[in-house]
Amino acid sequence: MSLDSTGSTGISLLAEWATNTPLDDIPAAIQRRALMVLLDDAASAVAAYSEPEIARLTNRLPGGKPEASVLTRPGLKLERSQAAMLNAIAANWCQLDEGHRKVMCHAGLYVVPPAIAEAEAENLSFGEVIRAIVLAYEVVCRFAETWTFPGNAVHPHAIWSPLGAATALGLLRRLSAADLMAAMTTALTFGQPGPFRHGIQGALVQNVWAGTGVLSGFRTLDFVAAGITGLTTSPHDVLSGLLGATAEHDRITHELGSSWALTSSYHKLHSCAQQSHAAVEAAIKLKEEWPAVQNIADVSRIVVNVHPLALKMDNPKPANTLSARFSIPHIVATALMFGRASADVFTLDILNDHDLAILRERVELALFEPRLAWPQDRAASITVEFLDGHKLFGECLSAEGGPDRPYSEAQIIRKCVSLMVMLYPGFPSDAEALNLASLDYAQDFPSFLGSLLSIR
Repeated sequence: MSLDSTGSTGISLLAEWATNTPLDDIPAAIQRRALMVLLDDAASAVAAYSEPEIARLTNRLPGGKPEASVLTRPGLKLERSQAAMLNAIAANWCQLDEGHRKVMCHAGLYVVPPAIAEAEAENLSFGEVIRAIVLAYEVVCRFAETWTFPGNAVHPHAIWSPLGAATALGLLRRLSAADLMAAMTTALTFGQPGPFRHGIQGALVQNVWAGTGVLSGFRTLDFVAAGITGLTTSPHDVLSGLLGATAEHDRITHELGSSWALTSSYHKLHSCAQQSHAAVEAAIKLKEEWPAVQNIADVSRIVVNVHPLALKMDNPKPANTLSARFSIPHIVATALMFGRASADVFTLDILNDHDLAILRERVELALFEPRLAWPQDRAASITVEFLDGHKLFGECLSAEGGPDRPYSEAQIIRKCVSLMVMLYPGFPSDAEALNLASLDYAQDFPSFLGSLLSIR
């Protein structure tokens, strides 16, 4: 089997490009997007501070050398890989972290936590962090675009998080191109075949896959430094050979350096899977016409037309907040009742609400037809039918937050402020207070982080 038939040549070129691309060669707009991803993922981690599982896990971890901040517990520092793991788990918990709209991955979740932990521990510059986030994000998305899994059966957090963490760390540690490729290919052997349906069924282990992948990324760098590596063919062997992914090897270097993955990222205001966001928007629009809550008994059925991936999100009786965030019946019923899908309506109390349970049971899923091309490939419509025969109809062809309907920086920052102030009341209140117009990329990252968190 030739190297080209496994994609090894393309991976080598990608590693060389990432190694040799300085910050100045990255367009300012892409650097800015990386900053928004950094802020968004940090704020999404803070949003999970009150989750009991996060608190219990934090208490069980060995402290080690206090090198990097645990965002859900102000003032607590742990050994860098432990802090990064916790921050990645927390950032994923409330389904508020950013992701990529064209490929199935949340690259920021895999690269931001290890990058900020490493930078804090090693007193690296803010510019080094932005560079590592941009380039590692690019690497992850190119791998995810090159290897695709039939039916999206494998969860991206389980597969791609070791790669993202190892790449970000390798860039921050200034590995050679050969060593960075070794880190990338070795990291792929630590991916986990996590089933996508675990989230729909409420298996909380899904929430830790990104964190354990980040931990594997740190260990990968240790192994590579000790001369313990995989093969140049490891990605092919694991992804295609074992997991059955289909590969288009030319994708990994297509328009490299001129097309940036961050231009296709999305941000979230709704605290649930992005695949449901068009349905959320359609439901929120219907809320304006929705009768009073006491008339829920008059609803005969609610038909929700969604794209094929969302059809799998069909659990009518979610058992916990994770499965609720992956349940179209629950998400739509919640948005119809409350007019929003923010984190405060995905609680156990609301999950067990009697009226909500009635409404949820009346949701029926069907395929949205005709199938539309990107960016309308995740369209949704909702028809609410009442016992007296009248109907309400709402539709959203493409949810806000993606590249075709992006949130502004001001909207992203307002989201971050709303989440951060719960633990960090000194967090700057807006873009002007953050002083984003005159950021100094030469400043050390710990100072930048400390100013955000009001740590002195």
